[in-house]
Amino acid sequence: MLSSTATSSSGSKSATSTSAAGSKSSTATSVTSTGSKTSTSSPAQTTAPGGWVYQGCWVDGLNGRDLNYQQPDNQQNTVEACQTTCAGLGYTIAGVEYGVQCFCDNFLYNGAALATDQTTCNEPCPGNAAEMCGAGNRLSLYSSNGTPKVYQPPAIQTTGLPANWVYKGCLQDNIPSAQDPNEIVSTFPYMVWNNASNTPVACITQCQAFGYNAAGLEYGSECFCGDVENIQVASQPGTSTDPDATQFYTRSAIPQIVADSQCNSVCSGNGSYLCGSGNLMSYYAWNGPAPLYNFNFPTGTAAGQYSLLIGGVVVPLMTTQGVNGKAQFIEKYGSGEPNGTGAYELDLSEINNWSLAWRTMSGLDTDVFCSAGLTLPDKAGRIITVGGWAGQSNFGVRMYTPDGSAGVFGTNGKY
Repeated sequence: MLSSTATSSSGSKSATSTSAAGSKSSTATSVTSTGSKTSTSSPAQTTAPGGWVYQGCWVDGLNGRDLNYQQPDNQQNTVEACQTTCAGLGYTIAGVEYGVQCFCDNFLYNGAALATDQTTCNEPCPGNAAEMCGAGNRLSLYSSNGTPKVYQPPAIQTTGLPANWVYKGCLQDNIPSAQDPNEIVSTFPYMVWNNASNTPVACITQCQAFGYNAAGLEYGSECFCGDVENIQVASQPGTSTDPDATQFYTRSAIPQIVADSQCNSVCSGNGSYLCGSGNLMSYYAWNGPAPLYNFNFPTGTAAGQYSLLIGGVVVPLMTTQGVNGKAQFIEKYGSGEPNGTGAYELDLSEINNWSLAWRTMSGLDTDVFCSAGLTLPDKAGRIITVGGWAGQSNFGVRMYTPDGSAGVFGTNGKY
């Protein structure tokens, strides 16, 4: 990527100007370069850790900071002091700028490039005037790990996507509903995650696995799935039980594609790429030669069929399968046929004989409305129902021990 030169004790230097290359990017903290920051005053240091090599004069701030980790300004700054600081923090790159500034990192970011004029790193270090500590927007760069790698600024991922998926644009999200401006309608209705490993490929892969032909990445860390049709047709039913409340929300406007530059949040899982922004999605869609999925509508018995079809004697609130192979049906007390008991047992072995299939059980002692029931884990498989919500339903617990067998009525039945 570039060749290194050495700094002489007089502060003069020679440099070979070569181009920095890189095809990736990373999250970078943008820090404005100034010459007056909170400073520390420490003795000038001239003994540097071994292995550091001068890598040239670099332009800082072309698309953001070249190095992410700025240290406190040092009014006694030297090249060796900055190198020692960075090495102590575990970094392999040290850069001095504006005389007093020191930056650390393991890579160069935001498309960092060597200065065309290598002599522009010409500000003496305040702790050792024989050394040059960069200049305004110029970094005198040193590395202890060979030629540094340069990452390009983050960009929209348009290649290396899952097969037949394409980038469609920066799409608006969270449009107010036409019925209530406080009710916000998502463009794609299903958020599948909000995590620190979000990438276009991961999000698209998950949406495709779920059968959706559209994927949207937002705020860097969020992944949404849906159908392309969701852009035109909202998918947000109301949740109120009030029949007079809105039962289905529509958007006040159709989401629009906006300039790609507005989707500028770095993907949480890969700093090389951008994943939407606030209320904006990096939108990808399936564009294969055939639909991503096909709906089949079976007919005849393939669509389903009734089995064990028999007329009933009650619409039950509770149905329980007994250990005797029969099913117990219990209605809300007093809501069934006149003079009915409200409790019946169905013998599935006699499903084709109505009179033998149904046995009327003893009447209910209490109301079963809003009650609960279960089969006890005992040998008899006793069935218990508990309470209700008002009146006599508060009086107690009802218990039934299933008896009888296939084709033979039982005799128990008191609830």
